[in-house]
Amino acid sequence: MTSPTASVLRTSEMGELNVVFGSGGSKAVLAGAGAIIALQLAGLKNFATIGGASGGSIPAALLASGADAKQILSHALQTDFSSLLTPKTGKLGQLLALLMKYRFEQTRPENGAFSSEKLGAFVSSVAQTWPDKYWTVASATYGYVLFTKNGAHRMGVGTNPVHVANEPVPVGMAIRASCAIPGVIDAVEFQGEPLWDGAFTEFGECPVDLPPQYFGVKKSDVFAIDISEEIIKKNRWLRILFHIFCGGKCVSIDAVHPEEKDGLMLAQPMIRGFHAMEFSLNLDQKWHAVVEGFISSVDALERGKRIPAENREALLRLRNSLASIDIKSIRKRCFTRQVEGIFLEEAPHILP
Repeated sequence: MTSPTASVLRTSEMGELNVVFGSGGSKAVLAGAGAIIALQLAGLKNFATIGGASGGSIPAALLASGADAKQILSHALQTDFSSLLTPKTGKLGQLLALLMKYRFEQTRPENGAFSSEKLGAFVSSVAQTWPDKYWTVASATYGYVLFTKNGAHRMGVGTNPVHVANEPVPVGMAIRASCAIPGVIDAVEFQGEPLWDGAFTEFGECPVDLPPQYFGVKKSDVFAIDISEEIIKKNRWLRILFHIFCGGKCVSIDAVHPEEKDGLMLAQPMIRGFHAMEFSLNLDQKWHAVVEGFISSVDALERGKRIPAENREALLRLRNSLASIDIKSIRKRCFTRQVEGIFLEEAPHILP
């Protein structure tokens, strides 16, 4: 049976892949840039749909708008992420909001410790019109809203989609809604109701099932990058603090992540040393996340046998060279130098 929204992003010529960028704050943006480098160097560029939730909605919009890997990498490395959010409270209030994150996911306050107008302005300056193949999603009090070039579709719990807007909203507004972490970043109003983080829909933090369900594509044609925070969440004291500040109204701290099945190509980078909600990062930390996104994406494409033969050898050689860098060099502040040296030798056109 054809989905009611199967024609939302269909064109006369379908692309070869459907790219999904999962949530993950600053990690999602940086690892997403790494995934885009992998896709470009693999020679994969004809996409049917490009979308994402929460932090992943940002690299998805940049890719869908026509920016190449070099431009997106430049944005990821050179942008001060903290400058895209306006603090509404002091450092203590910001810390408390982060510690109460899992309580706020349950109670859904409309006001947060930060506002996101600057984020919206930044995205809109790059993607001035809605990219043809782009989609993103935001959660509502009941159900969620899917944003596409054809407007917006409202999905209630257990109901059929309702076309609630015939024209696309500003890209920056849709991304602000998808990134609105309850209690941390202000909710965004749409048609009289608040919208929050796109990671809180029934599709989860990396919505790999959304393109097959609503755009009629095959799961085997989906490539997704899913950011895991499980390493940091294993910290005993951090878990204790989260539980204390939940006050008995806490959603599960341990997220549900997709599995690589039904042909899904799934990249799951393990990014260490900082939390997804850290926005003031040094260049070594940023490059670490980009490299992990690149390596895991190459691995996923290789498992899916999607790397064209003419690009495979060079891509795997670059992947292995980057993987050989000792992660301890991040602490020594020499990770960036080693990464840039490898790119200068093997893919200099990627560097900003």
